[in-house]
Amino acid sequence: MGVIQLVEIRFCPLPQGDFYGVEIYTKRLSGFEQVWLASNPRFFDLVRKELGLLQWRALPTKEKSEYIKRGRALHISTG
Repeated sequence: MGVIQLVEIRFCPLPQGDFYGVEIYTKRLSGFEQVWLASNPRFFDLVRKELGLLQWRALPTKEKSEYIKRGRALHISTG
């Protein structure tokens, strides 16, 4: 049996201006705790890579602005 978990990802504006922090909350809903604990580092590494957090700082300002606009539009449309 695999592990089922609840995952919540939040992007939070930081006081330093145009910077955002990322909070990831996970909760094991079923499965063995030891399997869940062992798989978390790999899961977080995959999420980090998928979100492109390592490349964000390398993006041109114009491209970052476009991503921010799209994100805000999605947030408004989904409430």
